[in-house]
Amino acid sequence: MYLPSAHSPLGASSAYRWMACPGSYVLSKGHGSEESDYAAVGTVAHELASTCLITNDYDAWMHIGTAPHPEYDIICDADMAEAVQTYVDYVEKFRHDYCYDYIEYSFHANYIHPLMYGTCDFALVDPYDQTIRIVDYKHGVGIPVSVVDNPQLMYYATGMLSELELWDDDDVNDVQLTIVQPRAYHPDGVIRSVCITKQKLQAWANEKLIPAMKATDLSREEALANTVVGEHCRFCPVLKADCPAVKNNWLEMEKLLSRIEREGADELSADDISLFLNLFENAKISAKEIGKVALARMMRDQKIPGWKMVNGQTKRHWKEGAEAAVVAEFGMDAIVPAKTKSPAEIDKMPGGKSFTSRWAAKPPAGKTIAKESDPRRELNSQSKANLFKKV
Repeated sequence: MYLPSAHSPLGASSAYRWMACPGSYVLSKGHGSEESDYAAVGTVAHELASTCLITNDYDAWMHIGTAPHPEYDIICDADMAEAVQTYVDYVEKFRHDYCYDYIEYSFHANYIHPLMYGTCDFALVDPYDQTIRIVDYKHGVGIPVSVVDNPQLMYYATGMLSELELWDDDDVNDVQLTIVQPRAYHPDGVIRSVCITKQKLQAWANEKLIPAMKATDLSREEALANTVVGEHCRFCPVLKADCPAVKNNWLEMEKLLSRIEREGADELSADDISLFLNLFENAKISAKEIGKVALARMMRDQKIPGWKMVNGQTKRHWKEGAEAAVVAEFGMDAIVPAKTKSPAEIDKMPGGKSFTSRWAAKPPAGKTIAKESDPRRELNSQSKANLFKKV
């Protein structure tokens, strides 16, 4: 199959962005960002996972100390092996002789859109259950990803059903979408699945995906008028350019700050507070990206008025062999007694999770606010006393 490049500019991984902000597709051209260290580690972990599945060598632990990807000098450690093993073990549960599986499988739904192509981590067609299973492995630890109405997974499912010509095939009625994210906490667990009908997926593709792809067909002038600020800005390369929505975001923030200075925060309405918090979140994303641009310019000896480049702050650490020298100089009084490992570290030991379930406890934390998309359960204002009052 011929694909213009490994990653489509209208691909699944960035669907959450260009579906929400059609102008970002045009404006991001020429502003491609370099692969981060985290992304590189994720690429290597995916390579290890596919190797385990393709070669039927299912023990990721056997690869500790090796470099799984030929193009990266990144060594598999115990943390990577454990995470990948979670994914491999899950996938292996569904692989049977009567099923058809597809590992790191490329698709191109050209009839939907010329740029609708990509690679699905794992797909399996189960004629017995009349289900196609789409599994996406995420090695990241920072942002837990929800599986509900996930545009990336639904994009993959649409692409695979098209590639395998299964839309009219009676062997498939349901679509199971699964995220395996072993290194990020989510209240629903590290493996999260949702099942939808093939008809619902087709409706999503017709009503949301295809119109969103067509909406990106803009001139640069049209794109400038079709930018939208939101959480999708986090990894958008347009922030390094001149995004009109970001500029307007700062102007709105300035207006609210002026009101707060004149009237005080207590005078803000609930809608004003919601707007301010949303603007502030988006402003932090923008500021972080602009900070990277500023540092890059200073590295090229360009001046940024009012700012300078300095060394980051780090803590001192002992050089190799220093422990013996410390004991020789100061005696055993300079040695801290052995410390029990943390519950998270005990979890990684054989039988650790069973042990911590009995002996580890999490102290109560204070209340804070979070966006509605946050996976934590929403609290109300009732006290425990009110919750358990007599009836």
